[in-house]
Amino acid sequence: MHSKEDYMRMRLSAITIVVFLLLVGCNGKPASNNQPHTNWPTSKGNIARTNSVPEVNGPKGTKLVKLWSLENTNQIKSDIIISEGKVYFLSDSLVCLDTQNGKKLWEKNIEGLPTPDNSNSRSALCYDNGKLFATILNKLYCLDPSDGKELWNLQVPMIASSPLVLNNRVYITNSEYKMAPEDEVSQGRLFCFDVENGKKLWEHKLAYGSINDLIAGEGKIFVSFVSPYTGDPILTIVDALTGKELYYNRGVGFAFDQGLLFGSEFDLRAFDTKKMDDKWSLGSDILGENIPVQKAIGSNRLVIVTAPSQAKGNSVICINELDGKILWRIEAKIPYDGVTICGKKAYLTKNLLGKHAIIDILDMLSGEKIDSITLDDIDNYQIQAIADGKVFITSSNKITCLDAK
Repeated sequence: MHSKEDYMRMRLSAITIVVFLLLVGCNGKPASNNQPHTNWPTSKGNIARTNSVPEVNGPKGTKLVKLWSLENTNQIKSDIIISEGKVYFLSDSLVCLDTQNGKKLWEKNIEGLPTPDNSNSRSALCYDNGKLFATILNKLYCLDPSDGKELWNLQVPMIASSPLVLNNRVYITNSEYKMAPEDEVSQGRLFCFDVENGKKLWEHKLAYGSINDLIAGEGKIFVSFVSPYTGDPILTIVDALTGKELYYNRGVGFAFDQGLLFGSEFDLRAFDTKKMDDKWSLGSDILGENIPVQKAIGSNRLVIVTAPSQAKGNSVICINELDGKILWRIEAKIPYDGVTICGKKAYLTKNLLGKHAIIDILDMLSGEKIDSITLDDIDNYQIQAIADGKVFITSSNKITCLDAK
């Protein structure tokens, strides 16, 4: 039998082992206080194309400073994406950077790069579940994100959209011109492929290739295109699993949230994707003469930036996404040209003559300015991603990373 002293010794030994494991971690290395990576894995941040991310993605403060900047020798040909602490973009090659310092980790030459300036095909990237997908000229590539090694590729003529990945399937559209007896007729398709091997699961015929990025939500794929016969915008909704057409009518979509597809032509509207009917719409009598050109959705709010007017600048309007009620409005003498949402903050951008750029950070609830940062030597830039506690902005051949003090 064990004595009382033996039990005490065994208990102390067990406590010591537990404390040791907590200190060093399960892999025998000192436990890290680093937060897990947050990502911007596809165009506009997510497959719903809301151009927004949760608060955890953003800087842990509002006083932004430049962390690093990389001037690429060649033009950047795609949106950047952020995944697992890495920045990916297409230029004359596929390039991978470290988000912490901008150091180039690797570079991969891929057939079709650099794409010709007059190419109508879309060059784009997205990341999902340990795979990197790229559309370059007439090919869809599946790549290893650790080194750019090709896993498989498919020939798809005239790719018209960024790749979208949902439930181990990758979706793209294309647009092909075919000669009719009297005129050129354009025909497009929505394709669905298996992410593991590129096997085609189904295709759905369209009248034309998509004019916006593909959007996904609640098991549906939303495709907007322009009719080659009437010039009208057409919205098609397709079941993501089977490819069955659920809706086909006049309309357009730029983002999906909470069962609503948001679109703008000469107005702004929210389309209920269950009832297949408009929930609300706002016309020029409310929005003003300038149509919405930049949009972001987050925290139950839709923020739009209208087209600039040379005489009056432009407007930033915040709308309750569920009922279309305008919550606040800002008139800008120097036009804003972009908006991205992170949690309850809206990041608004404007470009000034002389290669100056400004980012204004607004409170989403009130529209009040929280902070502003002016950047020199940056021309014609946009916020491309918010991830890993940083803001990434790009111009034609430059990537700049901002962090909080």
